[in-house]
Amino acid sequence: MLTDLGNPFDPGDLPGLSGRLVLNAAIDPLRGGDPTLLRDGLNAAAAGPAGSSTQLDRWLTALSAPRSDVAGASTRSAIGRIAEFTADIGAKRLAAETAQSFAAAKWDSLRQAELANGVDTDFELQILLRVEQAYAANAKVIQTINSLMQRLMEI
Repeated sequence: MLTDLGNPFDPGDLPGLSGRLVLNAAIDPLRGGDPTLLRDGLNAAAAGPAGSSTQLDRWLTALSAPRSDVAGASTRSAIGRIAEFTADIGAKRLAAETAQSFAAAKWDSLRQAELANGVDTDFELQILLRVEQAYAANAKVIQTINSLMQRLMEI
């Protein structure tokens, strides 16, 4: 049903396989294939009865058969591997959600503690900027007065 860019499966060329998988041209209607071959099998000489589930039963049997596709890998059925993969993804999602929830709760608790102590850093920074601007303005006034006093002394 699937091919490695039109070629048969090569167990020695596994890296990047998921990006190379394509639907077999014999069953792809967009490439002139016959989708009834999904029901009847790729090597079927003639179309079988429309309600036949023989090929589907063969696929289920093949997916349920334990095998070791890669040297050193455990022997499992495709259905078992899919179940394990799905469970692993679910566990990782749950761990990520738990970590995110903990981080959000921690941030909220720290924010509440900061506000409870009366320290609002945004407000404090605004005040600091106003004091700095006032200081700069006062320094300019003092500099101008100093300059005027110098002129008066020179006269």
